[in-house]
This record gives sequence, structure tokens and C-alpha cells, in this order.
Amino acid sequence: METGQTQLVDLHEFEREIVFGTVTPRVENGRVIGAAYFQRSARADLYSILAQWPDSTLAGEALLAERTEDGIRFLSPLVYRPNIPLLSLVLPKGDNKILAEQGLNSQTGLVQGTDYAENQVLGAVYRIPGTPWVLVAKALKTDAMGIADVISLVSALAAIVLLAIFSLSEQALDIASKVLPPLAIACCLVWPVSFAFPNVLRAAGDAKYTMIVSASTMWIVRFGLSWLLVKQFHFGLEGVWYCMMIDWVVLDTLPEAKKGRAAR
Repeated sequence: METGQTQLVDLHEFEREIVFGTVTPRVENGRVIGAAYFQRSARADLYSILAQWPDSTLAGEALLAERTEDGIRFLSPLVYRPNIPLLSLVLPKGDNKILAEQGLNSQTGLVQGTDYAENQVLGAVYRIPGTPWVLVAKALKTDAMGIADVISLVSALAAIVLLAIFSLSEQALDIASKVLPPLAIACCLVWPVSFAFPNVLRAAGDAKYTMIVSASTMWIVRFGLSWLLVKQFHFGLEGVWYCMMIDWVVLDTLPEAKKGRAAR
């Protein structure tokens, strides 16, 4: 406190309520002669903000955690452990599959793994400057992918209906029959990961990496490989569509490569 800088008072229980605050010392002639302490209610000023995400369409939650001597302590209300008192859940440290552990190990950004209830989840983790806390925003993997799969399946069925409505030539129908089945599968299995993850990164402020990756794969895979398949191997229009799906696969792997570098 001799530096005179304002410091965080971590979350703790006071008069049966979880509170936190800041303390600002007053220093004269190198000595602390007093301090001002400002206390805030965690439920009113912190937990209410976390509860705003996600909306009712997605099974997920936003939470806070920190590292202690015993392991990872969870600081906010827990959706999948509602009966556990606040600040009492501590998981052993060392399990890097847990999203909070990844964030505390400086592996911030888009991640996937497990939560405190051993659910398979997708999420984003970030350290909060000036605090020992890590913010985890996560959703159940099955729920997040299930929404995208339903949309993809409806789109594939709609495409088949449109083919039947329009009077297409035999050549156009032949091309569509070759492209639509693999495209429908790729939309369900590949597209959600290749585009949902980068959008989360952009929303979290990591736009530079996604811009470089998307621009690079567009020119190398979509344009370069399309030219190779069409001009050299005579795939025709189908080759262009196949290259687009290959581009999705490449985009799937690159966020994982970034996550691996961060862990090392």
C-alpha cells in the first residue's frame, strides 16, 4: 500500500452477503496514514452483469474463477451446481481440460473443453486486468452445434425442394446432385466450427488473427485450389464447391493451432 495505488479487495462474505471492493491508501512522506475502502455488492454490481448472458436460446453461462493454493475457486453462481454455496466450489488444479484452468494458464480466447460439472463445452476465456479473476463464457457443445445442425438440415431440404420447383436442365441437375449431398454434410459437421469460432474471436477483439486466416485461406484454398481442380483436373463447377468445403476444413484446424501455441 506504500505505493499509493488503488487495490482490489477480493470477493468475500460480509454479513451474509458476498462483497468486493477497492482500497485507496493515503500516503504522506512515504508512510500510509489512512485508506478509503469502497465496498460493492457482488450480487447487485457483478453477478447481475454475468446473468445477462446467454439468452434463453442457448444453454450456457458466464462465470468468474480464480486460482488459490488449493486449486480453482469459482466466484459466481453456477448454473449446473445451484445448491453449492457461493465461493465454496474449488476444483483441483492441473486439469487443463477445464476452461477456467485454461484461462488461468494464460490460454485466453476461444477454447473448448469441460466445465466444473464435466460438461463438454465451447467458450471464450479472458483474464480481467487488475484482478486475479478469469472470465469464462461458455455454452454446451451439443447445444451450440445442435442449433447450427438444424439450420443446415433445413437449408439442405429447402435446396432439394427448390431443385424440384425450377425447371433445370439435365446438366444442372447432375451438378446439383453431386454438390448438394457433400455440401449438406459439410454444413452440419464442418461449417459451424469453421465460422462460429472465428466470430467469437472477432467479438472478443481478436480480429487480426481471423482476418489474416480468412484472407489467406480464401486466396490459397478457394482460388488457388479451384484453379487447380478446374483447369488441371477438369472437375468443372463441382470442383469450386469442393474447394469451398475444403476451405471450411482448413478454417477448423487453424483456431486449434492457435490454441496449441498459446498452451505452449
